[in-house]
Amino acid sequence: MAVIIQETKDWIDKHHPFWKRRGGKDHIWLFLHDEGACWAPNDVVPSIWLTHWGRLELNHTSNSAFLPDNYSEDFMSIRQPEGWLKNIRGHDLVIPSFKAPNHYRESPLLLAPEKRRDILLFFLGDVGRGRLKQYSRGVRQKMHNLSLHNNWTHKYNIIIGDRKDAQGDYSTFMSRAKYCLVMPAKDSMLHGCVPVVFMDDDVFESILDWSKFGLRFKSDDVDKILDTLLAIPEEQYKSLQENVAKVWHRFRYARGPALENDISKRIRDQADRAKVDADKEIQEHLALPDAFDTVMQWLYSRIDDTR
Repeated sequence: MAVIIQETKDWIDKHHPFWKRRGGKDHIWLFLHDEGACWAPNDVVPSIWLTHWGRLELNHTSNSAFLPDNYSEDFMSIRQPEGWLKNIRGHDLVIPSFKAPNHYRESPLLLAPEKRRDILLFFLGDVGRGRLKQYSRGVRQKMHNLSLHNNWTHKYNIIIGDRKDAQGDYSTFMSRAKYCLVMPAKDSMLHGCVPVVFMDDDVFESILDWSKFGLRFKSDDVDKILDTLLAIPEEQYKSLQENVAKVWHRFRYARGPALENDISKRIRDQADRAKVDADKEIQEHLALPDAFDTVMQWLYSRIDDTR
């Protein structure tokens, strides 16, 4: 990936005047693999990076459970003599990963029937069975073990596990949950579930105030999460959930004929039951800025910084 970026930059620099014009400050690079831009070549430091994953600590080290992605040890070669960069900086943006409308088909935000939020906390995914201990910084493993050993499922209707622990439709589970773990994952926003975050730099964090619609925990505070959630007043939870509904559309991709047709069909299928005007609902729904719009708005705001 990094070699491709380096060779692309070199080709641009050789064949066009654009890179030298502003030192690469007005160029945009996509780093959409798990480790974000931690393997980016130093040559592209001046540019804007769009990534799915960010770490902001100045002196952090790699703790990837995928050993070839260990970026703590600088790697230099004939093709990459200047080495690699190791952190995301303030002029870059973490963007949402793509989720098709079918992925959040049971979301009330897509006009599916509203479900009772009877699940206190939800996460269904890889919980680190057989993984190296540093996988997910140990957060998924710790949460899973706490839930199992303390019988959280029966005591508090908390679901944390993989398909060995819970069977059922993923989107339906998400639509029933009050809080959803983000370790990282972006599905909670698409389902109107208040995100509980365990990562340094989340989607659009530099432009959205996550404290208005989400909760944040440090990786070392996993054992405090249950007491914290149980202590949150219903009024505070409702406020967080209402704010999720105000920004959720910025976390989904809805542009282009295929996505717009898919979303329109799902709304039209639910319109009679929901007793709403389908055409009006579709028009209002698609008029909301999506993830791509949000990225473009942010890039536009950055124009002066690239001059």
